[in-house]
Amino acid sequence: MVGRLDAPPAQSAPFLAHRNIALIPTRAFRAFQAVSRSSAHAKPRKSRTIASLPRGLPRQLQQRLGQCRAISGNGAQEEYSSEPGSVSFILLAGGVGKRMGASIPKQYLELLGQPIAMYSLETVASMPEIGEVVIVCDPSYRALFQRYYDKLPVKPRLVFTEPGKERQDSVYNGFAASNPDSVLVAIHDSARPLVTINDVRRCLKDGLEVGAAVLGVPVKPTIKEVDSERNVVKTLARAALWEVQTPQVIRPALLREGFELVRKDSLEVTDDVSIIEALGRPVRVTQGSYTNIKVTTPDDMSVAERFLSENEAAIVERSRRQTVQLRAQEGDKTEVVDGKKPASEEPKPVSSTPKVEKGQTTAIVTGAISIIFGVLYLLLVQLLDSRGNQLLPPPPEAFGL
Repeated sequence: MVGRLDAPPAQSAPFLAHRNIALIPTRAFRAFQAVSRSSAHAKPRKSRTIASLPRGLPRQLQQRLGQCRAISGNGAQEEYSSEPGSVSFILLAGGVGKRMGASIPKQYLELLGQPIAMYSLETVASMPEIGEVVIVCDPSYRALFQRYYDKLPVKPRLVFTEPGKERQDSVYNGFAASNPDSVLVAIHDSARPLVTINDVRRCLKDGLEVGAAVLGVPVKPTIKEVDSERNVVKTLARAALWEVQTPQVIRPALLREGFELVRKDSLEVTDDVSIIEALGRPVRVTQGSYTNIKVTTPDDMSVAERFLSENEAAIVERSRRQTVQLRAQEGDKTEVVDGKKPASEEPKPVSSTPKVEKGQTTAIVTGAISIIFGVLYLLLVQLLDSRGNQLLPPPPEAFGL
């Protein structure tokens, strides 16, 4: 999808006045700090206790509410605050996938040995801010999701609901099945397996600030508007065009109001934030990644496989560099490849035999020869003495003394 963005949307006061974001530094594994509602215009919401947090959340994470960081498009860290388990993530997996031409829907085709939809499930389940995952799918595929869900190390609440006739109907069903106390609702296409945690978090941050946000990337090719005869009407300004992706993040109250307008005016929308646009409310486009493609055709499968392979290689290389840095800090600057030192640098086994210098070897050999000749001389003396003959005793030098 391509949307026109003439200028960055202004932050609307009604969505920001009641939200006081606290920026607090934290440690390596970060959860979300509770968001205080400081404005008198806002209706206070009952805070969650540790016991009410998702069961799959690690205990130490439940006890230590901290700060989450989102990495911006230019690599800078951006902090934002929310509560652990305060986001409902709706995963749309009810599409048929006619353009793929496969016997099963595209989101269930295997990509490097795993169904496409399971990549997004694994990604968001590891995020502490995700309190539940609402899967919109045909009942026949629930067992597949459940099997992969049971293997996850962290398990947010899992909810199933059936898809509707159109996309907006599926979104509505997922929204109706979600937790009504959620701070944000994130809607994602399961056919986008390459979405990253950093992109999701930055979209959540913008959703908290503005009320609605969507991942997107600037359009690269030139876009032309044509008429019914495919004659060019005009060339659109590329700088103002963005390709929209998912997830799309919306405050529950806004989404509920938008669906009321959709039903009232019988509107048809192709993406979720269009509902908010119909209300005349601002929607922010969050800078995403070009790798967050939607797998729709067989060619997309090949591209996704390449991206996944490159990601795995990047992870291995990043791990190698981190190991080198740690060794350098410890004073060992030997390059490490795949977790091992080069063969030439491997420590050699230490022999238990003492090392003997060259001069010591010569003295030992000379002494041994002297002792042998001395013993032979004594044997000869004893032999002659038994026959009544006598020999003068040898000088001390004969024995090396």
